[in-house]
Formats: sequence, C-alpha cells, structure tokens
Amino acid sequence: MAGHKNLGLRLRVRKFLRSKKNQSLSDRDVAKECGCSRPVVKSVRLEMIAAGLHEPISERTQGGHDPVYKPGAVARGGYVYDADGNTVRIDKWVERQKRDATPPPA
Repeated sequence: MAGHKNLGLRLRVRKFLRSKKNQSLSDRDVAKECGCSRPVVKSVRLEMIAAGLHEPISERTQGGHDPVYKPGAVARGGYVYDADGNTVRIDKWVERQKRDATPPPA
C-alpha cells in the first residue's frame, strides 16, 4: 500500500473490511460507509483477498455485476493478474469465470 496518495482512505477501508460482517457488503456500500470511491474499495478488497485477509467475493454479494475474485487474482488498470502469472483483460476474465462456473450440459 505504500506510495498511494489516498493512503488514509485505503487504511480506513482496510480497517472497515477486517470485520467479518462488513466483508459481505458490496463495494458500493463500503465506499459509502468509508467516504471514498468504489474503485478504491475494489482495489483494497483485491489486495486483501490476494494476501489472504479477506474471503473471496461471491457473485451474490456483488449483485452479479462484478467478477468473483479468487485468492491470488488482482485487478489493476482493466486487467486481471492471476496466481498463475496470467494477464487477462478483465472483461475476458469475467467471461471465462462465468463459463467455468457453469456446469457442462448433461
């Protein structure tokens, strides 16, 4: 987190998300509570997931609009960097996650 110009906001969000009851809130609700933007919350949440300090986000929690981030996946600048070292555009990554989550036809 060092080097961010909005470090105070990021620390506030991180502290807020450490509570298990707050982890289920959407990025929008957390942003409203912490007085910051949704992208700041999303970035902090992804860093916490990658560090193992936050449970992966379910699609229900995100209203089905934001992708489900698994531990080790980090999104920055429209790209997702996963634990395997792959870099994928976020829209293609979301499609792949939805496709992989859908059971094959019987």
